[in-house]
Amino acid sequence: MPIEIQPMTTEDDHHHFVRLSLTAFKTGIGALVLHPRPHDPSADFTMNLQRVHDSLQTDPAVEDARYIKATDTDTGAVVAASKWLFYPNGNSEENLDKILAVPASGSDGYEDRFGPIYEWLMQTRREIMGTRPYVYMAILMTDPAHHRRGAAAKMVQWAAGEADRLGIPSYSEASPQGRLVYERWGYRTVRRKTFEMGEFGREGMEDDVSCIMIREPRAGA
Repeated sequence: MPIEIQPMTTEDDHHHFVRLSLTAFKTGIGALVLHPRPHDPSADFTMNLQRVHDSLQTDPAVEDARYIKATDTDTGAVVAASKWLFYPNGNSEENLDKILAVPASGSDGYEDRFGPIYEWLMQTRREIMGTRPYVYMAILMTDPAHHRRGAAAKMVQWAAGEADRLGIPSYSEASPQGRLVYERWGYRTVRRKTFEMGEFGREGMEDDVSCIMIREPRAGA
């Protein structure tokens, strides 16, 4: 059952992307960001679909959002998906302030107690990448029923090839499990931070580790 990488361009693709993200992220930071209202899954679906629409309407000169799917060519099933943001010309300080702004309290289900997570993610990306050109892995997920089929690796390979073609570095915020996939394609961990989920209202949820990873472009790739 071969896996093929394709762009996600239709409204059905966007709906599938959101459904897959809500299925794949049940714990950790991903669950907080995508499921801020676990008691209201319909509201979370609507919120995440709006995020997709908003990112596609952004000026490409500021944020080039590419949604990618991994499809089982025998069945047509989408087994994994990802979103990558390309900044081939870097960013001005003004754009950086916009891109890395912590959400306002109450927007998109954001709660003030989530602040330490957002501040860590945004400040770390600002300190490491700043206004430089780079590719940012915004989200990558695999359908739990299709783990260990190499779909995630194929998407990382695709993005690495695009970064090499542009001659720019890549930046990722990976889980300890996902870190192994990125390492296969030249990423290295530069920072780590553990978050106790109980501090963010998710008692009983396993603690999460954010692995900040960088990949330098490969000349002649």
